[in-house]
Amino acid sequence: MFALELILSEYSIMTIRPLVVSSIVSTYISTLILGTHPAFVIPQYMMVSTFELFNYALLGLAAGALSVAFIHQVYFVEHFFTEIKIPSVFKALIGGTLVGVLGLASLKAFGS
Repeated sequence: MFALELILSEYSIMTIRPLVVSSIVSTYISTLILGTHPAFVIPQYMMVSTFELFNYALLGLAAGALSVAFIHQVYFVEHFFTEIKIPSVFKALIGGTLVGVLGLASLKAFGS
């Protein structure tokens, strides 16, 4: 539903049907190629001490603050690109280039 909200401007059977079909086909093909095993191995976790809860509370507060900052940043960039008086094609080129540079920088910073 999140992808539908971002991709579609309206909800109707004619707009949702191709997305449902593509989702089913892609799930089937990925199952054929990759199998049904989980994509990520999640290690077993055990809480050792109740003092860990304090760290989790701090992590939750930090994640909440970062999410608010992220939302403000998204609105700022959206407003910035709306105000630029250049053709949409160039806006898409600039946005795609920035996303590619950020992706490359994150690969260099954090590895593969």
